Amino acid sequence: MTKSNRSDNINIVERKVLIIKKIDLKKIKTARTKQRLTLQDLADSLNLSHRSVYALKEQGKRSFKVDELPTLCRVLHLTLDEIYTKE
Repeated sequence: MTKSNRSDNINIVERKVLIIKKIDLKKIKTARTKQRLTLQDLADSLNLSHRSVYALKEQGKRSFKVDELPTLCRVLHLTLDEIYTKE
């Protein structure tokens, strides 16, 4: 690899952008209430210790773990794409 090729590769790496998607908490709450599921129902589905732990996540005061998202989607009948904001 020539010196010119190496600098081209470095420039390509520097141009990558990290995209962070936000979870649409309002959509999650709406889906839960439409299905008449309680905070406790979701806490149980996600193996959380108490409904208040789930409530904090739904309010955005705590984050959902990546490994909780597939279960959350399954229970709420949503896809992973549907739980993210459009912003």
